[in-house]
Amino acid sequence: MEHNILLIDDDVDEFIFITSVKEHFPSVSFHYAKCATNALKMMQAKLPDIVMLDINMPAVNGLQCLENIKKDPLLANATVVIYSTSVSPDVREYALKKGAAYCIEKPASIDDIKNTIEKILKVTGIYNKL
Repeated sequence: MEHNILLIDDDVDEFIFITSVKEHFPSVSFHYAKCATNALKMMQAKLPDIVMLDINMPAVNGLQCLENIKKDPLLANATVVIYSTSVSPDVREYALKKGAAYCIEKPASIDDIKNTIEKILKVTGIYNKL
């Protein structure tokens, strides 16, 4: 069974960085949206198993996108992981209160990415299904 992760981040380099570990997760398909508007359209067409959502984006930031996801009945059950350079305790509390499943800081190395993806898959229960 294939699982899908959607990364929403205005920096395409983050997607390239994340997908550098895809060989470790052969049954996971990675997808990318540069902005919240595109992401919401993609999610309405096919709900991913996990949404990795950056906070710092222009126009609609990650926390606003999280709120939009959670108030849409078609998307409300999406597993959203806040994924950002810095996640303060206040932001973490707010994101979890608004429905994020988890909050993480962006990894700095390939090993960190692999461990982060593995952790996200474990936290969401998908890892046990791989």
